[in-house]
Parts: sequence; structure tokens; C-alpha cells
Amino acid sequence: MFKKNNSIETSTFSQIPRVTSITIPEGITDLGSYGINDCSNLVSIKLPESLKSAGYDAFSYNSKLKSIILPDNLKFGGLAFRQCSSLEEVKLPANLTKIPYHSFSGCSKLKHIDIPAGVTIVEYNAFDYSGIQSLVLPEGITSLPNSLCASCSSLQSVTIPK
Repeated sequence: MFKKNNSIETSTFSQIPRVTSITIPEGITDLGSYGINDCSNLVSIKLPESLKSAGYDAFSYNSKLKSIILPDNLKFGGLAFRQCSSLEEVKLPANLTKIPYHSFSGCSKLKHIDIPAGVTIVEYNAFDYSGIQSLVLPEGITSLPNSLCASCSSLQSVTIPK
């Protein structure tokens, strides 16, 4: 099914209300924009280590998704987890260097996130309207964007490196 180009195209798994679990097989390297998007009963996504890129809005609006482990070499586009309102736990890729714009916007149950040491760029509104309570930015961060944690009413502490 995926032998030709090892990718899942834009909106392949979008707005499928009955799906509760999606497992992407090893060998898939790319997930298009809106790839696994707006599946109102989706609680589980299993991604292969071979996955290298996920487009914008790749996992957004999956309102029942509670946790996800992202492959170590994955780079994802903006709005990746927008409005995943039940998301409580995310394991970011070990080799991540950038957290794109609005990545966790509206993730109201996401209280904490471990940002890998290699992240040097966090784009605007990355955590806006999320449930983040504390944020520790890594040593290599090069700048702070506007509205990083806009409207994060639960935010209690932010640690900014020297």
C-alpha cells in the first residue's frame, strides 16, 4: 500500500469519527498535513521510528488523544497538536531542534512537557491556551517568541537559561 513513496498523504485519516486507534507501520517516513486529524474518538496513535516528518496540523483536533510518543528523528509542522484537548503527555523527539508555531495550542490538559536539550527554536504561540504549569527552556534556545504561552492561565513558573 505504501511501497511506492513511503508516505501517508494529506488528510488520509481525517474526520473519521469511529476510529479509536491508528498504528502506522515501520517504513513510513512522511505524514502529510492533516494526516491524522479530527478523529473525535481517537485515543491511541502509534508511530514508527522510521517517521521523519509530519506536516502542519498532522495530529490536530483529536480531542480524546491522551498521550503520544514521537519518534526520535521526527520533525513536525506548525499546529501539530492544536486542540488535542485531552492530551496529557507528549514525549518529544530526542533530536528535535524546533517547536513550531501553535504546536500545542489549546492542549488544555497538557500540564508539563520535557523540551529536549537540542531545541534552539520555539516559535510563536507554541503553548498558547494550553494547561502548561511550568516551562523549562533548554540552554541552547536562541530567542523567545511573542505569545509563547499566551492565555496559559495555569502557568506558574518559567525557567529561562542565561
